[in-house]
Amino acid sequence: MARSSTIPPAPSPAASAAMAREARALVERSLAAAMATHTAAGTPFATLVEYATESSGAPLLCLSDLAEHTKNLAYGTRISLLVVDAEGNGPSLARSRVTLVGTLSRAEDDPALKETFVTRLPHARSYVDLGGFHMYRLAVEEVRLVQGFGRMGWVSGGDYATSD
Repeated sequence: MARSSTIPPAPSPAASAAMAREARALVERSLAAAMATHTAAGTPFATLVEYATESSGAPLLCLSDLAEHTKNLAYGTRISLLVVDAEGNGPSLARSRVTLVGTLSRAEDDPALKETFVTRLPHARSYVDLGGFHMYRLAVEEVRLVQGFGRMGWVSGGDYATSD
């Protein structure tokens, strides 16, 4: 996905790598995000979801077929997840936050994925194997890191996935 030409150029490779590490660290220490999808009419729709991450940093979600956000995937699988640093103090807009942009797809029925999810979110064991709940994986294409006022930038999905 190409960004608008009005967005400043990408940071240097060293700065991009540092931003990717910081974004990844925030995503990995958090448990919940706002997920934005689109309705059939194209209306933006945001909901709260929980997630775990794979070793690549890709978020794993366990979604119910009955949830509006899951139903909205029929109208497009490009979504974003907004993760806000819950440990931050002060004004909300001064907190670090990461927006992951990508394509959400239903994952294979793999017990290891469910175990990754419930290891991070033990309470999910009560519903992860119920009928109508399925694992989804976000293929991260772009990452927007904001670290407070005036400190922000874009990171590629590749840089995010390979950061440690």
